[in-house]
Order: sequence, then C-alpha cells, then structure tokens
Amino acid sequence: MKVLWLGAGASMSAGYPATGELLKKLDAVVREGTDIQTEEAWKRFCRFRESSSGVERTILFSTNPEVVLTFPDLLAAALEADDADIEADTYRVIKAINSESVPVEDVTAAAQRFEARYTAPELTPLQAGREARRDFLRVLNVFLAHRHYEDGQATNTSARDALRRELRWLQPGDVVVTTNWDTAVERTLLEENRWTPADGYGFPIELVQGFLADGLRRYAPLPEWIPRSSQIRVLKLHGSFGWITPGLYGPRVTDQGDIYLDYSEFLSQIPFSKDGELVAVYD
Repeated sequence: MKVLWLGAGASMSAGYPATGELLKKLDAVVREGTDIQTEEAWKRFCRFRESSSGVERTILFSTNPEVVLTFPDLLAAALEADDADIEADTYRVIKAINSESVPVEDVTAAAQRFEARYTAPELTPLQAGREARRDFLRVLNVFLAHRHYEDGQATNTSARDALRRELRWLQPGDVVVTTNWDTAVERTLLEENRWTPADGYGFPIELVQGFLADGLRRYAPLPEWIPRSSQIRVLKLHGSFGWITPGLYGPRVTDQGDIYLDYSEFLSQIPFSKDGELVAVYD
C-alpha cells in the first residue's frame, strides 16, 4: 500500500485559500452577501473574538482557523461534560424518588439545586464558547457548500488538474490521507471512477437512490453501473464538509455509525454519471 499525504497545498492548487487566509476569506464571503442567518452568525462570532483578552485573544486571533477553533471547542467540551454530570446526578435523585418515599420539600430542594447548577454564572463563558463554535462552523459550512457546488461545474474542472496529476500514480488499494475539510480530492477520484462514498472514507455507508413511489417507504435500488467499492480510500483526519455527526447538537445514535453523509449540499452535488444519466444518491 502507498499513502499519499495531502495538506493545505493540495487545496490551494484547486483554488481554495491557504490556511492563513481562510478567516479573511470567510469574512469576505459574508460581506459579499449570504443569507441573514449566516451574516448574524458571523457577527456573533466576531463579537466573541473582540470581547476576548490575554492568551484567549492570542488564540482567537491566530491566522490558523484550527487554532482559533481550539478555544471554543474546549469551552463547548467542558460544558458538555458538566451537563453530563448534572444529568447523572438528576438520574440518581429520580431513581431514589421512585424507589422510596421522599418528602416533597426534598424533591423541591433537589430541583432547585439542579436549576442553580444549569444557570451558574461560571457556565456563561462555556455557553458563549459553544455558541461561537456553532456560529463559526455555520459560516465555514456555507463557504464550503458554495465551493463544493462550484467544483462540480463543468467549467471549473481544470482548477483541479494539478491535483488530478498527483492522484493518477495511485494504484487500487492505496490511500490518501488529508487534513483538509474540502472535497476536492474525493470529487477528483470520483470523476475518474476510482472512489465512491459507499466505502471511500474508510467506513461503510448504505447508499440508496431514494424512496420508491409506492407509498411503502421502500428504497429504490441503485443502478448496477454505480460502483459499490472504492479503489482508493480518502482518510480525512480533521473531518470533512458533508459529514454529519450526532451528539452535542443533535440526537445521539447508538445503533448505527457515528458519521453519516448529508444529501442536500454534499451528495446531491456529486452525482454519478454514465452516458448522460445522472444519479444522486442518499445515505
């Protein structure tokens, strides 16, 4: 097995900004005009940065967006851990109430304790960090969705010619490891029929064509010509545009995988094609 390691330089050759220019690019995208929710999200994130001081300000004004994200990431993780502790304590109290006779005043006192913990002043900066993280990722997602769409246009494929040349020496069974969030690598491999999201990220995804029009909520099978396996795997160490993970901001999934693929902005914009037929797939 050969491994090709790609960093930000590969995305730059495909027309993406350098790591140190990404924050400026996000600001420019918002100024050029997006939806009002994205504009408000960017304003809130900028206010969060401007209100910082000391070491926190140094981190939040780094030119590296991953360094910038580290601080709100830590705040959000700390808040999640605190919430989990409160939930565990709440469960123990409820279990005691259900198993034995507990005076009403004790139940009331316990409820007040938990309410006080959820609204404790020291949690305010943690909540602000979680909101800043959410706002930053919203703006980043809008930018990457726009670029993901542009990459799929027939007039823009030449922007990835340099990347295409680098990928051509790879043989079946080889691996690309990348720290980039964009989808330039996998799109290029898909155009060469060497990659599919079904298994190309190193974890299995059940792809379908959608629901049959019979009202029974049955899935339409994929056409036989759509590849079921990838020649090349693309391992994305820092995650990816188009990946959705359950947990902090959504329902927890316990009986399936931890990552699934978005349709509206991701899979719908990388359709499989053959003899003029286009098929968009769902996870």
